[in-house]
Amino acid sequence: MLSRSAPVPARPRFTGDGRVRPNWWGRPCGGTPVTAIPETPSLREDLLAGLRALRASLTGQDAARILGLLVAMRHDRDLALTVRRHVLDHKREVFATVLARAVARGDAPAGADHALLAEISSATLFSRLLITAEPLDDEFLCELVDAVLLAMLNHESGQR
Repeated sequence: MLSRSAPVPARPRFTGDGRVRPNWWGRPCGGTPVTAIPETPSLREDLLAGLRALRASLTGQDAARILGLLVAMRHDRDLALTVRRHVLDHKREVFATVLARAVARGDAPAGADHALLAEISSATLFSRLLITAEPLDDEFLCELVDAVLLAMLNHESGQR
């Protein structure tokens, strides 16, 4: 018999509020949405603010539930499409906002790839949380911004 505290994934269901809930205990596992990213004076600080918001949303979730949802997505096409649309679109919006501000300030090239920034950031944060268990501290976020995200944007601006 399953214990209520056991991290055994059930097939999730979607509720009217856009959150994902497992069928067998009904607590939320879709995470909290990322709040509006405060505007800062620089692209670097905007990226850090976006990453901090994503980190807060991600670390507020139960890793076992996230893994269960990922497993369920591999076996349920409709679930996978819905989760991808909900989660990916939201993360892309965060980086689209950050880059729109940067373009307006002249800090980033027009047409910079916000979807790639979202994917790189998400994959890195997920890896730290679910695989390596290394810290998701500000030191790491600064390294991600400086060594990867800004480098990618600088490379893109040189390609145009």
